[in-house]
Amino acid sequence: MDIKGLEKALKENIDPIFVNPETTSENITRLLSLLADHPDFQYGISVIREELAIPRDGFKGAQEAFNWESADKERIIKLRQLTSDLVGKFTINPVYEKDVRFFTEDYVVYPNRVSNLLISGLDSSEKHIGKGKKYSARIVRTESDIEINKYLTRPNSIYLEVNQNTTSRALVDAWKGINRHKNKSSFVVYKPEVITHRIWELSRQGLSDNEISHKIGEEFKKAIGYSSVPIYRKRYREALERLKLIEKE
Repeated sequence: MDIKGLEKALKENIDPIFVNPETTSENITRLLSLLADHPDFQYGISVIREELAIPRDGFKGAQEAFNWESADKERIIKLRQLTSDLVGKFTINPVYEKDVRFFTEDYVVYPNRVSNLLISGLDSSEKHIGKGKKYSARIVRTESDIEINKYLTRPNSIYLEVNQNTTSRALVDAWKGINRHKNKSSFVVYKPEVITHRIWELSRQGLSDNEISHKIGEEFKKAIGYSSVPIYRKRYREALERLKLIEKE
């Protein structure tokens, strides 16, 4: 079967069940913020920039970024391949994968283009992020052709088999079993407190726990003892490592 035939078969055999995009936008924002703070993500970004001859911190101006993006189509293809490889190293729920890939491409080339996502949440004017419907489930009908079936299903997913004898009561019972095995946490993204994020940021800058304690007191008018700083830092590290174990310190 050629690629067009395969695409047609997949379209005919999959019915996505959509959810309101607004219910996922907050999780996407949290996810992007965590991703941008992950040392391995930052390392991967620097490697991609070096390979594509992009300035170390990305382009500073929109015109520079546009000129680079429009000059060579092959360069964009390479950018998408490299960013896709980087994103693939992290544990990202499929619901958010497209948004994360678009974010990563923009972050590599022109960080200011997506900086607002990391500060104040999703902006409806963004060209990609958060746009489009998100699905929470799919109805998949298998084919007699085994070759097509392997494209209909996804690894690490749970599928419920329904036949002519399946009743609504059987579905309810089956759903209870699915809930016992479903990884519910993959849809819910850790919501870091601003102070926790700031403590992580200051730690990455090399400040001591005592210096961080004073800095937090000055910035947030909140007293946090230096002995509490490692607790906040550990909490944030654990959140980052839900995406990927930190290898690049």
